[in-house]
Amino acid sequence: MCNESIQIAREGQAIRILGAWIGNGVDELAVWSPIIEKIDSRLRRWDLKKPSIEGRKIIVGWTIGAMTQYLTCAQGMPASIEKALTKRLTSFVWDGSGKPNVSLDLLCAPANQGGKDLLNLKCRNKAIELVWLKKLLPPAHKRPTWASFANAILNHFAQRTPTVPKEARISCFLQSWNTSPTKIPSHLRRILKVAKAHNLSLDAIAFHPDLLKSAPIWFHVGATQDLNCLNNHHNANCLRWHRVMSVGEVITLAERTIECNHRPSNYCQCATCVNIHSTYDCPQPTKCLSFAKNLLLCLPAKWLPSKNHVYMAEANMAEANMAEANIAEPMPQGEDREFRANLATTSHLEDAFHIIRPITNSHPLPARRRAIGDPPHPPLEADVHCCASSLVTLDGLHIIGGCAWFGENNARNISLQLPPSEHSSKTTGILGALLLLLQGFDPEVHLRIHLNDRNILRNLTERLGYNEDLDWFHVQDGNLYRALTAKLKSRSARTLLRMWQKNECTAQQEGALTLARSALNNPQPQELNLEIDPAFLLRGQRLSAGSQCSFYKNLALLHTQKHYVPKASLTNNITATQQSARLLWDVTPSPSQLWKSIRSRDIPKNI
Repeated sequence: MCNESIQIAREGQAIRILGAWIGNGVDELAVWSPIIEKIDSRLRRWDLKKPSIEGRKIIVGWTIGAMTQYLTCAQGMPASIEKALTKRLTSFVWDGSGKPNVSLDLLCAPANQGGKDLLNLKCRNKAIELVWLKKLLPPAHKRPTWASFANAILNHFAQRTPTVPKEARISCFLQSWNTSPTKIPSHLRRILKVAKAHNLSLDAIAFHPDLLKSAPIWFHVGATQDLNCLNNHHNANCLRWHRVMSVGEVITLAERTIECNHRPSNYCQCATCVNIHSTYDCPQPTKCLSFAKNLLLCLPAKWLPSKNHVYMAEANMAEANMAEANIAEPMPQGEDREFRANLATTSHLEDAFHIIRPITNSHPLPARRRAIGDPPHPPLEADVHCCASSLVTLDGLHIIGGCAWFGENNARNISLQLPPSEHSSKTTGILGALLLLLQGFDPEVHLRIHLNDRNILRNLTERLGYNEDLDWFHVQDGNLYRALTAKLKSRSARTLLRMWQKNECTAQQEGALTLARSALNNPQPQELNLEIDPAFLLRGQRLSAGSQCSFYKNLALLHTQKHYVPKASLTNNITATQQSARLLWDVTPSPSQLWKSIRSRDIPKNI
């Protein structure tokens, strides 16, 4: 007997549950129609108030941004709806006055580049998909129930080539096989599309051995091409039948000691073969043992948890090395802060996923720094003062001089003048001087760096993990920070950083300032070498540490860099404004300062 209170949804009928519309074959455009009508009504009412362009930017966030947030998170936004809303956004910002005066890419650019920080709907939607990707790829103990079903669907619809046996399918993200995008649900298809578009990859400069042992051996994501010939070998089927699925299980099998009375036969009665036969119920232990060793030969050094390749531990490696060699550590003084960066990923394998990164191949070797005392080296210590000075040309270009000061007439003193740039600052000069110093400095000498820039100190100490998780996207001079931190990580000795004392000018500080000013008179600027040792190079934002806000900021920044090119007339006007300011006040503002000053409430709009 059928209960009349139970409603069975028909094909194409949408049922609303917790704000989302659920059903089979649902018309997504019809689902979005009420929201679009509500947005149109709100925009018409706001338009009657005749708001300024700044006000319109805020209203766009209140209406188009806020009113589509929940449904986009729940079931995604179709491309046609995204296009229609973008058209409404552009029309509202320009008060419906026909052709826009400037491009939408300029409006979405940051304020210090002449934009208005307008909502970029396309980047916002991609950021939401990346949040779903993050929820799909947490460690097993944190994985929500729906993610297990989603992984089962992705595993079921594996592509036909290469052939992937069902028992070998663990995760298309942790292995090298792909899912057929045409057979999976649309929401999973969108997640895979954004993951591929922004180069999702599993990478680290070094892995903890326990994480490497937990990685799947079949279709290993970091293996060489030789593994392709072994994945579907008949001996591979034998190992999978014996439940050998991970790298650690293959190592356990391959490291069994061969007895002296061993015979290369399936009927060998040596202790090793008998043990394998009893443990795995294997009819051909000799072949399986040999095959396991061949599998390990397909893994690069970075992916082998062998003791010979474990260079990093959970604790700071420099401290462990010094304690092991009984070397006296330099004691921190005053406000000293130590540069600490663990090279090995130690938490979970899924925490090594990175997104929004350039297309680069993972380096086959793990990052390595030599232990102090091997060979023995005296625990020396050096103090260096770093600062910078600046000069602005009539063209609005910033000439920056930086220095690293060890002492009066010290042969290790460094001064450099950076090439003129409109985006350089004193911070750029200090970072450049530090990088040039470390490129020629002994990595086994303990170093104490005195800085007069608190932002550099914070970025290299308390905010280091956060900055690296975001790949330095949000920080000015991000390329310099990447190169500098890679050099600091490769040092075996300790690196301490401290701020200059306030309201105090010592002889060392005065000497550093004098050297930085003299760098402005250098005959030729010096180009910095920003190349990073590939073993210490890791690009992309850490997926597990991301949020919709951080994903959106990085995507919007990349979109601006790719699509926004200032017009020649705009560049000429900025240069003319800088020259006029130089003649009037003997100060040449940077383009960023000009754009920010335009937003000042103290400056009338008709100037």
